[in-house]
Amino acid sequence: MERLLITHWCNRVGSNSLVKLLQESLWVALKSKALKTKDLKRITIDTTVQEKAVQYPTVAALDYKAIEKLSQAAKDNGIELRQSYIRVGKTAWIMILRYRHAKKMKRAEKSMNKLKTYLGRLIRNVVRKANQIKNQQPKDREKLLSWYAP
Repeated sequence: MERLLITHWCNRVGSNSLVKLLQESLWVALKSKALKTKDLKRITIDTTVQEKAVQYPTVAALDYKAIEKLSQAAKDNGIELRQSYIRVGKTAWIMILRYRHAKKMKRAEKSMNKLKTYLGRLIRNVVRKANQIKNQQPKDREKLLSWYAP
């Protein structure tokens, strides 16, 4: 509970005020000779309490985010995909969340497998297109002449 109160207080005060508070604290410490200037040459900051945006491999959001990013990267680089799987992937992701909320774990697992299948298909499709570029011959009909203007 204490951590939440400190976070709430820091959010209300704002980052500019926190910087001023830190500066004033250091100034008072220097004036009262509790802190020496040579101690300020090297400062160690402990960031172990910082929250991290870690998602575990069992989380469906990670798979859906991979589908989004890979589809966008393929689109940005001019790789034409059979299907981007963004729409059906989002539907599967939402169903996973609903099933887990309703404690329907077997159904959630089936939807999770669907999402992983969509991701696998997308990866194979991008790799297939990349290999097509790598293996193209001068006499091929469907060849890529320029990366930005196929």
